[in-house]
Amino acid sequence: MYRFEKKFSTSENNLSQIFALIKFHPAGFSEIYQERIVNSIYFDSPDFNMYSDSINGALSRKKFRIRWYGCEDIINSFLEVKKKQGEKGSKERFKLSPILKTDKITSEFIINLIKISKVKDNQILNFFNYYPVLLCTYKRRYFLSSNKSIRLTVDYEIGYSSFSYNYSISECRAIFDSSLILEYKYPYFIDKSFLINLDILPLRQTRFSKYSNGIELLYL
Repeated sequence: MYRFEKKFSTSENNLSQIFALIKFHPAGFSEIYQERIVNSIYFDSPDFNMYSDSINGALSRKKFRIRWYGCEDIINSFLEVKKKQGEKGSKERFKLSPILKTDKITSEFIINLIKISKVKDNQILNFFNYYPVLLCTYKRRYFLSSNKSIRLTVDYEIGYSSFSYNYSISECRAIFDSSLILEYKYPYFIDKSFLINLDILPLRQTRFSKYSNGIELLYL
């Protein structure tokens, strides 16, 4: 199901201030998970079509990534297909078999991983035209509004590493970004009168994409 996604950016130097503002936000946000580390390997075409769609603000765009949480040596990951239609977004997720940080990620490795995991071919038909290009890692905290309709995430300590086939995750060395990204996610049918409180945080709305930012830092 599509949901609205709105991002706001600032510097992670403002981290304490942001958490203080969230605590007293009129929407009544409360933390719903412990802070955790989010990791994503992003895929793109040889001519970086997905990057181009992102920076050009294409109305309809998608991203392929492998995502997992934490920093354990055994990785339990998901293949995710993230789709955007304007400000609305959706995500399909497929559980993959466990891998090790020291495993070399090859095209054959990925194909076998997906086949073993019984991902439906028609749902990732175009996936094999893409290649791993970027590993992104960051810390995330999760909040939920008092009416249980608005999810708020805060991402910081964002690191980027170049990535390609024949790399292992353990080999990656990150370049860090000082950005802090706050994102609201809420269903399209929510009572719009409840959203008037969303502008209380003194941040500017942005189309910030961690993937695009990482590509620009590492490749351009």
